[in-house]
Order: sequence, then structure tokens, then C-alpha cells
Amino acid sequence: MRVKLNKLSATWKALLAHPEGFCCGDAAYESRKALGRGVIFGYASEENPTAILGHDEGGHDFLVVDEQYILDFWGATYYDYNMQYDLETETKEILWLYGPRKNWKTTPIIGSVLHPVQSARQLACHRAGS
Repeated sequence: MRVKLNKLSATWKALLAHPEGFCCGDAAYESRKALGRGVIFGYASEENPTAILGHDEGGHDFLVVDEQYILDFWGATYYDYNMQYDLETETKEILWLYGPRKNWKTTPIIGSVLHPVQSARQLACHRAGS
């Protein structure tokens, strides 16, 4: 059964309302925080050259929930792709957008534009549009 996205609507509205926009890491972090579960994965473009998402930004981060679903609010917002993909049934589209799974690494994102870290926001992502 797919992830119920209604738990995420307030979080995603807050990201959309942020005056500086948000990056993929922000979306993954806040989605995991709102759901209370999931693992953030990511890749650098040079380590995953066939992936479409994040190619022009230098890389991409996204949330995997229940080891079966990708949740990607950033990809849906900025590139109009789906917000959710099933790792078991949507393999061709996932391979095209995210590249091979062997190129994904767990990503220790510790904050976002909504919940900044106390340092200079050392998050490994790029602001969309900046």
C-alpha cells in the first residue's frame, strides 16, 4: 500500500511558502520528520551520471519509506515528476530518474530551511533557482 501523503500536506505547504525556496535535502528531511520514518538517500551527479533528477544541480536527495517507496516532493515541485514511486513496480521510471540503486548512498541530512542546523547550514544540496 502506498504511503498516505495527507500526513505531509502541512509540511509541504510550509516548504512551498519558504521565501528562499527549498532544496531536495530539505524536502527529504522534512518528509521523514513528518512521517516519523524513512531513510534519506542521495547521490552526486558525477557518481550517478545516468540519473536525470539533480543532474544540473550537482546531485539529488530523496526519501525511501518502508524500503519500497520513493517520496520526492522536490522532484514533483520543481520538475513535475510524481511525488511517489514504487521501487517494485516502477523500476524503469526510477532507473531513468534516479539512476541505478547501487549509486545511491544514505545521506545524513540534519536540518532544513524550516529547521536549520546551528552552523552555516552545511547541507549537501543546492538551492533551486539560486
